Amino acid sequence: MIRPLTEADFPWCHDLCRRAYPMGYYDPRSAQNWFTGLLKSPGVCALRGEKAFAIAAVQERPWNPARSDAFLLPVVAPDGSGFELYRIMRELVRWARAAGAEEFHFDAITGVDFGPIARRLGASPVSPNYVLKL
Repeated sequence: MIRPLTEADFPWCHDLCRRAYPMGYYDPRSAQNWFTGLLKSPGVCALRGEKAFAIAAVQERPWNPARSDAFLLPVVAPDGSGFELYRIMRELVRWARAAGAEEFHFDAITGVDFGPIARRLGASPVSPNYVLKL
């Protein structure tokens, strides 16, 4: 069952995040404050299932305030949660469309491969992404 993420879910979220983010990259105290703020933001939708959760935000483009796009914030989906993550993404896309977003951007620093899910939802690749460790 996919449902809204609540503050009562934070301990569960922190446990998943500790396993999903690279070692030393996740600070539960900072994340707690961030999650709390996100849940209070009107342009944010946070959903969870039994194994995975994701948070998306619809934001105006700074260079074009008339245009809004949806971006994923944290996405945590352990192995074996692919179908559940698909259902979460499908609901987030519906929410973003209703909120006036023109595009939905799929990406996550937790290593989630969105290719199969994004294609199933009708998305197309726009460019490769790269990260340079400094």
